[in-house]
Amino acid sequence: MKLEPRVNRVEADRYNCFFMDMALQKTAALAQDGKRTHASFDWEHKLTVKLGFMDICAILEVLEGR
Repeated sequence: MKLEPRVNRVEADRYNCFFMDMALQKTAALAQDGKRTHASFDWEHKLTVKLGFMDICAILEVLEGR
């Protein structure tokens, strides 16, 4: 998951939001013989979602266990 904030202070052009990119995990992370291999993701087929203020509030409530 990647988050990209878009903030604009001009009220007429208000588009304050986050764009969240999501991708399927292709391979799992591994740790063998002291070497670590990171997980890989299918960023070529990603899904981009626009999140507004209320969306972010809802996500934060879930993460805080409310």
